[in-house]
Amino acid sequence: MKKGNDRPDFSPMPSGGTACPKCGSDYLRKAPWPWYLGTVGLMLCRPLACEDCGHQFDANKPDADLGTRKRNLAILINGIGLVGILLVVGMLVLYFWWMMDQSRR
Repeated sequence: MKKGNDRPDFSPMPSGGTACPKCGSDYLRKAPWPWYLGTVGLMLCRPLACEDCGHQFDANKPDADLGTRKRNLAILINGIGLVGILLVVGMLVLYFWWMMDQSRR
């Protein structure tokens, strides 16, 4: 049911004292989160969207640009994953190289 000012009939989301940095509204909802950042990125960033003006922001750093935060988190998380993969492949190569050397003796 809608009220007279076209606002849904619900109370503001408990946001821990966070208000929209653009318009100051307390009517917030969770913003969409990209799949490639996963739950690790969601632990580091708490995206919210304002119901009044539509502005999306990070509740942990409201003045920062959310798009830049998502890009930096994607680079960090995927970079750490890439280093882990390269480390595992490098260790396997060293192991097989050592095994080949042992069989020649």
